[in-house]
Amino acid sequence: MKSVRQINDQIKLGLEGIISQQKQQHLYHQTKLREQVVSKYLQFNACLSEQERRQIKQFIEQHA
Repeated sequence: MKSVRQINDQIKLGLEGIISQQKQQHLYHQTKLREQVVSKYLQFNACLSEQERRQIKQFIEQHA
């Protein structure tokens, strides 16, 4: 029969595994989301005229 300590150790290992898996999934989704944001930004930026880019840059400089 397993002791309470052995059972607790098994539960602890199981929970640590679940936490690790959740962290990995979170990092994966975070990376995918970051890639999507960068892609959308690049698409948006490519559509801007030079004048629009200057206006945005000026706005940022004034409000930074």
